[in-house]
Amino acid sequence: MEGLSLHHLSASSANTYGECARRWKELYRDGLPRVVSPPLVFGSAWDLTVGRALRSPERGDVTVGSLLEDWRAVWPECVGEAEATGRMDWGGDLPADLENEGRLLCALPKTAEVLRAMRVRTERGDPALQRRISLSVPGVPVPVIGFVDLWLEDGTVVDVKTARRPWAASKPRTDLQPRVYLAALQQEGFPLSGLRFRHLVWVRGSRPQLQVLDTEFSQGELFVALDALRETWRGIAAGVFPPNFGCWRCGPACEVYRAGRCLGRR
Repeated sequence: MEGLSLHHLSASSANTYGECARRWKELYRDGLPRVVSPPLVFGSAWDLTVGRALRSPERGDVTVGSLLEDWRAVWPECVGEAEATGRMDWGGDLPADLENEGRLLCALPKTAEVLRAMRVRTERGDPALQRRISLSVPGVPVPVIGFVDLWLEDGTVVDVKTARRPWAASKPRTDLQPRVYLAALQQEGFPLSGLRFRHLVWVRGSRPQLQVLDTEFSQGELFVALDALRETWRGIAAGVFPPNFGCWRCGPACEVYRAGRCLGRR
């Protein structure tokens, strides 16, 4: 496609193309500013909180108190950074309510229990947190990149998520991201634990919970992911960007919708 100058394709952007190619075009090709939403700020702050706990030299001392201390430190920083962009939209959410939801997640006994039990892989003396991966896909002229939240000593790859509602047990198998991460690490020659991917899903709200969802993929499912990435690239290169009005994101929460640049919403 004329003017196409992508240096890489991220796993998250490939997911975006699959959800709604029109949104991909506006965000990744045409540079429409991305709205900073409350779930995005909350998720970033929670990732930092978990990362602080796992980097602690006294891992056995991860407690409700230490988690609350970390959360109190990172939450105002993340809010400040989000508001500094000028693209923060709180909508109907209040920062104080979200801060309290984070406190509730810290107070879950299972949170500290799960984090204490984790044995994170060490690479060059540092824990394998937010580890960059790069996948080479035949037929895609740019690397597919991403960042693995956690990589455990036993080879299990872990992704940290926050959600408003509990995930269905089948949801992880429908996502492209886990397959991309596993394929990239396999391509690097690292041993994996039976191609197992673990999602840690902290569910926000008045009844918080932590879901630990383990999904084991087959080698064939990783090959299917490579095919999906090739098809995604072919569509991007050909300039094929149809809108998807059935996407869960379709509506005022979508930047393209709000900007009046969605073909079917004018």
